[in-house]
Parts: sequence; structure tokens; C-alpha cells
Amino acid sequence: MKHNPIIDEVRSIREQQAAEYGFDVRRIMEASRERLKKSNAKVVSFARERDPIVEEVRAVRERLAAECDFDLKKIVERSRERQAASGRTVVNFSDNAGDSAVAQTVVTSATKGE
Repeated sequence: MKHNPIIDEVRSIREQQAAEYGFDVRRIMEASRERLKKSNAKVVSFARERDPIVEEVRAVRERLAAECDFDLKKIVERSRERQAASGRTVVNFSDNAGDSAVAQTVVTSATKGE
């Protein structure tokens, strides 16, 4: 993978912010919501109704986060362990990264706890 200084900067800022809130996903999200409120930025949503797939992904995310005590370091560590144990790449920047079959496999594995 090519070195990208913009991605490095984004990751560095993400790590700094996560550390600032004790790697607690709930605190990170609350701070993000507060910054959004203070910014007076307009938030646009094109969703007219709840998408059941999005809701399922959110439910799985919430369950996995709860199992890791909403600790971002634990969540990342668990994800890396599962990726290593499965022998499959969960995060992928290759040409097939947008392949829906690959995405379905990852979601199915996550929901089954593989």
C-alpha cells in the first residue's frame, strides 16, 4: 500500500481524540455531537425511512462495543485478533474492497461471532 500523508494525519488526529476521551466510544461520540451542535453546520439526511440493514449493522456495532466496555483500544484489538484468527482481511484497500460479496462475508462473520 502506498504511503499517504493525509491518511497518516487523519489517523493521528483520531488517535489523539480517542486518547482525550479515554478511548471510550460513547464519550467520543458525545463530544463529536457537541462539536456539531456548536458548529451550526447543516446536517442533511436523505434517509426517508429506517434501513433494516443499517439498523442491523448498528445493533451489531453496539453489541460488539458493549462486549469491549466501549473501549476503542479493546474494540480494535478484538477486531485484529478476529481478523488474524479468520485468515481473512477485514479492512481492505485493494481493488475488490467495494465488492459486496466481500462485505457480506465480513458482516456475516461479525454477526456469527467468527
